[in-house]
Amino acid sequence: MSKTSKGSNSGGGAGQKNNNSNNPSGNEKQKKGFVKQDYSTKRNRFKKIKNTKNPANTYKFAKAEYDRLRSEKKAAKERRQQRQAEIEAAMNVYKEKKKLKNKKLSAKTAKGQPIMKNRIELLLDQIQNTVKS
Repeated sequence: MSKTSKGSNSGGGAGQKNNNSNNPSGNEKQKKGFVKQDYSTKRNRFKKIKNTKNPANTYKFAKAEYDRLRSEKKAAKERRQQRQAEIEAAMNVYKEKKKLKNKKLSAKTAKGQPIMKNRIELLLDQIQNTVKS
């Protein structure tokens, strides 16, 4: 192929001949998987950045970003605090039940024998709870 066909596809499609196997300078980059970049998109990307180089726009952009991040952090903190309050409330309920159960189970008579009435009440409550659910 001639030097004018550098940009052509060297994939060896139907009807195309690839005579550059002897010429290392021709389509060497394309043979190795070189893909020509589209520079028009890069230029457009830089133009967008140049528009924000204006100090007023940059300041507004930075301020808006800061406010957005601050509000996200504040919302996350409120969610964490709410979740922590729910956990504390559940723990308090659990501790109260456990304290009541321990008090009933550790109750003893004057001679040191366990009070069976309390134990039977706890067993009855457990049976009733399983029947309800």
